Amino acid sequence: MFKYVKFEKVPTEYTVLEFLPGDDKTNVNFFTGVDVVSIEADNEAEIDALIAKQPVEINCVEITQDEFKSLVDSTAQVLRIREVVKESYDRDLAVITHKYPLPERETWKIQKEEAEKFLESKNEDDSPFLKILAEAEGSTVEEFANAVMAKNDAFVTYSAQALAKKRTLERELFAKIGL
Repeated sequence: MFKYVKFEKVPTEYTVLEFLPGDDKTNVNFFTGVDVVSIEADNEAEIDALIAKQPVEINCVEITQDEFKSLVDSTAQVLRIREVVKESYDRDLAVITHKYPLPERETWKIQKEEAEKFLESKNEDDSPFLKILAEAEGSTVEEFANAVMAKNDAFVTYSAQALAKKRTLERELFAKIGL
């Protein structure tokens, strides 16, 4: 379970009083630039005991998860989680996108639409773009249309898996800090 605490750093003559780290029963997550922590423990009593050990001068106040989220949203830690998630997702998508140059990827929608039209009508006039591509590759429009649909199905499946993996990673990383 998590609790969220806002506090005030208090400079003294020799040090700065601030939230003290947890022990083996609690995990305290600190955030750069904001005086707030998320505290994780197996039970509420352990968190409350840690809060009670804090210097009175720092004025610890429990806050809601929503308040916590708004305070830490632009911290280095949260930005790093977003960056890690994006990098992982980009790597997964690169498996597909590196094989095809951008100008070709930009025609995928046209290819899919024309493949669907052709496969429904069997009329090559419904697929002028595919007809040119099929002729250039020495295949029929029907063969090319079927290949486009097969590649589209594979792309959709892979993209969905990559997005699901991204969302799972994001949830896991944010859960570690109480979000």
